[in-house]
Amino acid sequence: MNINDIHNISKLFGNPAKPSDNAYSWAINEDKPKKITYLNVYTDIKRSDTEKSQALVSIISSTGYYELHNCSNVVLFEPDEVIFLSKENNRVSSLTVRQTGSVSVFSNIDTSLMKEDIAVLDPALVMAFTQLAMFGADNEE
Repeated sequence: MNINDIHNISKLFGNPAKPSDNAYSWAINEDKPKKITYLNVYTDIKRSDTEKSQALVSIISSTGYYELHNCSNVVLFEPDEVIFLSKENNRVSSLTVRQTGSVSVFSNIDTSLMKEDIAVLDPALVMAFTQLAMFGADNEE
């Protein structure tokens, strides 16, 4: 994740990020106190001096607290969504926040799901299939 991603997220939400140390924060729906959602993007998190830095995304909303570790990609899905992705080996997770403050989570989706025929796929798996398909998540890193 880079500074261009931060600027693009700010543009989509219509308000600038509030920077601090290695984080950027947005308050979404500030004009609706009961529906306010906070998005925090940490761009340089390390557990130790030897570990490679990672991006971490957290969202605090009236419905819960969400985190996505090892965020490797951010996708702006116009007109109103920011989708954060994490891919490790053959697993993909995503965290989505909308301008309305609503949040969606998909976690630990096996990328081999993309080899399935959607016409015969169990309906419970169709949303995960669609999430993978939108980002070509079956491709190797």
